[in-house]
Amino acid sequence: MKKVLLFIAIFCAVLTGAKAQNTDATISANYVQYWVGTGNNQAIFIVNWCDPDTALAWGFKFSEDSLLVSDMLTAITTADSRLSYAGTLSWLTDLTYTSGTETFQISPDYIMYNVNGNYADVADAQYFHPGDYVKFGGYGCAVLDENWTATWTTPVTPVSIPTSVENYDSQKLSVYPNPCTESVRIQTNVNDDVVLYNLQGAVVMSTVAMDEITTLDVNNLPAGIYFVKSGNKTAKIVKK
Repeated sequence: MKKVLLFIAIFCAVLTGAKAQNTDATISANYVQYWVGTGNNQAIFIVNWCDPDTALAWGFKFSEDSLLVSDMLTAITTADSRLSYAGTLSWLTDLTYTSGTETFQISPDYIMYNVNGNYADVADAQYFHPGDYVKFGGYGCAVLDENWTATWTTPVTPVSIPTSVENYDSQKLSVYPNPCTESVRIQTNVNDDVVLYNLQGAVVMSTVAMDEITTLDVNNLPAGIYFVKSGNKTAKIVKK
């Protein structure tokens, strides 16, 4: 009996420790490229796939004080044909993203989700509010706490605007070399601010792109993932 109690105590301690050390990966609204809906309020929708380990984010705008998660899911999957769901809004069985030759599916894994990293009810019974993020993902790559709340640690990338959206293709943004070590060249065709953000959404560098190619000195920046934004486009940069 003592051995059983000791095992339970250790198991609970491990779970508690995992919860304390784990932070659900999210993304700043500054990075989001593709927004669905209208209104002054904003929330972020994220999906995390396990194979390959990928997390993508959409933005959602609304005017109400709160909406159901199912409202957000329906609006985004209706606006963006690359993302679709299977099952019902009470019991999702799959979330699939298809773009060109790339396809991500959660099925046959189980789907879990959270709101701001906290336990959430079924999508057609759970409300979200301005500033919240709603995150779905596969059970296989989730981190679970003692209450079976799922979080994911994969860095989140903003999904691109579909090429069918008017004027999107007229704006260009490319970065090289990537990964980079000392400097990175930003190529764009709009005379707009070139802004570099860290993963926490803080601006670490900003300049006006007066020429087609702008060079940023990143030598003194800590290694990690950054996002550069110019006009309505955003690109991810890896600093080594």
